[in-house]
Amino acid sequence: ECLQRAPGLVTARPNLVKKVVFPVEILSWVQVAQALFTFLLSLAVLLVFVAISRGGLPWTVVFVPVIVLPVILFAVCAGWVLGATAVFVRDVGQFVPPLVTALLFLSPVFFDLSSVPEGFRTLFALNPLTPSIEQARLSPTEMPFTADDFDEQLEQALELMPDALGAEGAEIRYAINGLLSLTPDGA
Repeated sequence: ECLQRAPGLVTARPNLVKKVVFPVEILSWVQVAQALFTFLLSLAVLLVFVAISRGGLPWTVVFVPVIVLPVILFAVCAGWVLGATAVFVRDVGQFVPPLVTALLFLSPVFFDLSSVPEGFRTLFALNPLTPSIEQARLSPTEMPFTADDFDEQLEQALELMPDALGAEGAEIRYAINGLLSLTPDGA
């Protein structure tokens, strides 16, 4: 959100910029604060859901501010650079949306970084959001499973689909607390 709006930070507010005493560098902080407010509301909903579904919050939730801080700093700095560049080069605003899309698809948002082929991991490592996304994945929402966590659901699934789940090669590869995905092809 911050990157998308960054090119218009200065150019969209000529009445503020023309004032001699207005600190233009604060515009990026205001934009990040607006996005952070939305993030904090979403995080609060997530934490309430996690607390209800698990009967409490994991202790790793205390690291969320540490994980978010680099993203905040990146967003502020990107806002400064893109906002200042857009004053002189107006076409920066046309370049940013494809860049944001590339950052999205070259980050492990929808998949785990370990599932990326070894040859492409360097490309993903160049994305400044990758470390924070990887750490956030481990913090409040994911905890390691033991067999006791899903034995009851597995037994029920075996009753419903004995041929598919009892087949040779059927295995549990990856799980997120609260979701159980069982497929006959092992994927």
